[in-house]
Amino acid sequence: MASHDVNNQDLKTSTLKYDAVKTKVRNYAVGLLAKRDYATEELQSKLARKFSEELQSTGQDIFADSVAWLIELGYLNDAKYCAMFIRSSVAKGRGRRRIEQELKQKRLPQTLVADALAQCEVDWYAHAYECLRRKFKTLPQDAKEKAKVIRYLQYRGFLPDEIFCALDQWQESLEQES
Repeated sequence: MASHDVNNQDLKTSTLKYDAVKTKVRNYAVGLLAKRDYATEELQSKLARKFSEELQSTGQDIFADSVAWLIELGYLNDAKYCAMFIRSSVAKGRGRRRIEQELKQKRLPQTLVADALAQCEVDWYAHAYECLRRKFKTLPQDAKEKAKVIRYLQYRGFLPDEIFCALDQWQESLEQES
């Protein structure tokens, strides 16, 4: 009989501990999401780093439960996050390739990224031209300066075709002005 009471007490203690840790994880996750949006994998890894000791002590996967709860409430949505990230990156002058790479680092599904980029309706050629005009005021005078311009746009994530089209468009516009 005493053994049965001890097992019951251990079960109650572990249940209370699990509920306390689950509440703590959920509150922390909601606090993070109140500051900015996160991708699901990004949030899970952040929670795992913060609560690794609690996870070991409870022996259960609280993070999956908490993430499912956040998705159910609509606080966590990878499609919405992806679209928001693309809009923000375009506003910062980033090209398609760099945006894809950054979203890949955030471990978003490739199909989701491809769909979001297809729906964003950005003219990447015109965007490359605008970034070029914003950064450089005069045409490159020699090969060294032209290489600098090309490297700048490559770093920003533009494809070679977009870069050379932007350079040609820039040259044409300057010729028309003079």
